[in-house]
Order: sequence, then structure tokens, then C-alpha cells
Amino acid sequence: MLSYSFILYFLLFPSTEQADYFQYHQSINQAEEYIVQEAFDSALQKLDAVLNQYEFCFTKDYLLASQVSLLVGQRDRSQFWAKRAMEQGYLLNCLRQIPIFNDSLNTAEWDSLAASFSSLRKDYLRRINLEMLTELSQRYRVEQEAKRTDEYWPVVRGNFDRIRQLISSDSGFPGEALVGIDYARLADGLSDCDAGNSKVVVTLLHYPHPIAEIGEEAFLRAIGHGRLHPREFACIYNFEKQRISVLYHQAQRDDRSLPAYHFNFPFAPKSDDLDKVNADRARFGIGKYQVDQRKKAIENKYGLKLRFSNDI
Repeated sequence: MLSYSFILYFLLFPSTEQADYFQYHQSINQAEEYIVQEAFDSALQKLDAVLNQYEFCFTKDYLLASQVSLLVGQRDRSQFWAKRAMEQGYLLNCLRQIPIFNDSLNTAEWDSLAASFSSLRKDYLRRINLEMLTELSQRYRVEQEAKRTDEYWPVVRGNFDRIRQLISSDSGFPGEALVGIDYARLADGLSDCDAGNSKVVVTLLHYPHPIAEIGEEAFLRAIGHGRLHPREFACIYNFEKQRISVLYHQAQRDDRSLPAYHFNFPFAPKSDDLDKVNADRARFGIGKYQVDQRKKAIENKYGLKLRFSNDI
């Protein structure tokens, strides 16, 4: 049976020729469920299928495939997916920080990755919008520096207006596919190794009522086109629903209601109705809550990195 989000996506955008990223995330979620069940062969089969189907894949998902390949003894396949992760912007030094790679890869395998890095890095930099990456990273830096000053609200508002402009333009939501992943050298507070897009998402966490103002449909469109990771949406939703940002007190806006979703993410009350939680998660392409609860134990047992900036 088709999920509600799958149906809603095609009702909203029936004429699009874009790939369906709700289906993409559904497949990744199934692979993660296999991983926490320690059914690694099934997880790799699912990951291989979905990652070969889509032109753009999220960096963290290539890293999942590389780690699982190594677990099941497919060392050449692990190298292939690790190189795809580097082609998506992941740094060689960050690969060394993942325990299973650091403990298991031999000198020849590290040499192969190092020899490929320069060429893959150039491919990555050619693919993304470098000008926009620099601009949004600089905007993030200015926003962080403005905290606890009188300039904070106008800076956040200006950054939000720029993001909203991009969302409504041909460029679309400025996510990983467009502006790549974060790098610490571009702004304090960004991380090299979390494969995230904090340079954009942070503004949407702090601006009052971003979803209500832009419209949930625009965020659904961004998820469906692979521009926005669904877990990023859930974080933005929780900050807005719970009025976490101090700017709700400064912006002097009326409250704007949002539908009641339960993701059991931080900064919101946890629901005991896990059927409701998982249904809300599935609506936006997020995996089951019970799977998230098992990830840390599996990481510790096998030396994996399953949780990145979006996996809260």
C-alpha cells in the first residue's frame, strides 16, 4: 500500500519529472531497520539498490553502504561507496574517524582512498554551487556572531528572506544537493564530519514561524525533490511548534498554528503512542522511532557511525 506522503506528493505535484525522494527515504529507512536487526546482508542489498537508482544521494547514506559492505566482507564494495561519499564532499580525515574504517582498512586500502581524494574532491566542487555555499556559510557565521546582540533579529530575518527567496526560485531549497555539506573552515560552529547542512537549517530553527510562513507544501516539495532531508524538517518543526528560539519573544508576531505531529525528536514532549509517532515520521520520510533507539548500541557493538547531523 502506498504511504500517505507518497500519495500526497503526487497530488501536490502531479506533473513533476523529478525523482521521488519519499521512496528513496523509505528504502534507506528499511536498510537502517535491517542494520539494527543485524541483518547486514539484507541492509546492503537494499542500500545497493537505492543508491544505484538515484543520481543524487545523501552523503551519510553512501557512508552507511560503505560501512555495511565492510561488515559483510565486501571490501571492494566498501571502497566504492567510500569514494562515492568523498565525491559528495566527505573528507578523507573524517573517514579515518569512523571506528570500523580506522580499525579495519589496511594500508593499501587507505592509500587507494588517498590517491582518489583529489580527483573526487574536484568532481564535488564542480557539482555544487560554490558561490552559494560561500554566501550561506558567511551568512551563518554572521548570524552566530550576532547572538545576544541587538543585531540578531535583523540578521536572522535577512537570512530567512534569502532562504525563502531560494526556495521559491528555480534553484529550490538550498540543501546538500545544491550547496554541499558543512565545513568548519567556512564558519565556526560548523562540523567537517557530520555531513550536515547547518549553515541553512540553523536560520530556520531560529526564525519565528518558518514553516507557517513559507507553507508546509514547500517543505514537502523540497523533501520530495531530494533538496531537504526529512529529519531536518522534523527539527525545524519541533523548534517552531515549541517556540524554542528567543526570537519568538522579540519578533512580536502572533502565534501561527501548525498541525500536531509527533516525531519524538529533542525539544518536544515525547509521545507514548508510537503508532502515531511512526505514522507522523513516515508521512515525511523518517524511519521508525524504535530503530533510532537501537542505533547507539549497534554503533558501539560494531564500531559504526550511523548517526550524523540529521539523525537525532
